[in-house]
Amino acid sequence: MKAILLGMLVALFPLRALADEDAVRDLLSALQKAASSSETPPHQLDLLSMTNDIQTRVNVAANRRTPSRALIRLSADQSSSVRLYVVQNPNTPNAIADMLAKDTDDEVRFFVAKYGAVSIEVLRDLAYDSAPEVRAAVAVNCRTPPRTRMALESDPVDEVSEAARLGAKTWRNAEHCLVHGRLVPAPRN
Repeated sequence: MKAILLGMLVALFPLRALADEDAVRDLLSALQKAASSSETPPHQLDLLSMTNDIQTRVNVAANRRTPSRALIRLSADQSSSVRLYVVQNPNTPNAIADMLAKDTDDEVRFFVAKYGAVSIEVLRDLAYDSAPEVRAAVAVNCRTPPRTRMALESDPVDEVSEAARLGAKTWRNAEHCLVHGRLVPAPRN
C-alpha cells in the first residue's frame, strides 16, 4: 500500500528533497489539489483518503468521484470537518448517513438532517435531538413526515417551531423532493 501511495506521490509531484519546507508545502498543495479534482481517478481518491493531512481528507470527502469505500472510511474520521463533507457527498451510502445521525458533533447531525439521504426513521429520531439547529433542519427537510413536522411546530424553541411551520407550508402538497440531485417521493404521514 505504501509503495502505491509513494508511486502516486511521484506521479503527482516531481521528486525533490522532502526535507525542504517549500517542497513539502508544494507536495501538500499537490495532494490537496488532486483530492479536489474531478479528474482524479476513484482509486487514487481512495488512497488519498488515508493521508494524515486534514485538508486533503476534506477534499476527498467532498469530491463526487470518491468511491463509497473511501467515504465509509472517512465517516469515522477524527475530524468533524471531514465527516461534514462525507454527509454531503451523494456517493455516501444511506446506512453511513444514518450512522452519522448519532455523531457526537451537533454540526454533523445538522448536516445529516439537512442534506443526508437518511431514512425517515432517522429524521423522526433527529426531531428529538438536543440541538435546536438539528431539529430545525429536520423541520425543513422535504422528507420529514408531516406528523413529525407537526410535532415540531410546538417545539419550545421559536426557531424550530417557525422552521416547522415553514416546512409544512413548503412541502404540504409536494409529491417528490430532491435529495442529492435525485427525485424521491415525499412522505405522506
